[in-house]
This record gives sequence, C-alpha cells and structure tokens, in this order.
Amino acid sequence: MGITQERGGVPRAQGDFPIQLTQRAEGRSGNVVDISENGLCCTYPEAIQEMTLVNIDLQLPTGKDSHTVQGAVVR
Repeated sequence: MGITQERGGVPRAQGDFPIQLTQRAEGRSGNVVDISENGLCCTYPEAIQEMTLVNIDLQLPTGKDSHTVQGAVVR
C-alpha cells in the first residue's frame, strides 16, 4: 500500500478493498481506491449526485471488525 499527499497536505493510503454504499434502503458494492482521515476515493457502478448522504460499510483489510460511517459525496 503506497502513501500519497492530498491537496490539503493529508496523507492518503492507496487501497484495494470492497465497501458497501447505501442510499436510502438499497446498497451496492464499490471498491476503495485510496483513503485518508478526511475521506476516501472509491469506484462505484453508477454516478451519485454531489452532496448525497451515504452510509459506508467497510472492513479494513487488516481487521476483523466492520465499520459503518456516514459521508457525503463531494466529487
């Protein structure tokens, strides 16, 4: 896993692990490209409108615990 520098100076770790994005009741799988303390970049099978709130279910590759966080699409 490589580390790159984000525009805001926050390090981003490259990733390659699945996540589940949920809007309303339905959920679909995506894949993390990179992640930082400010956000994550992922691939997703369809466009999501900016500022849409989504729940993100993920399990980091090094852990057994899953995590659910809420975020907003910004790009």
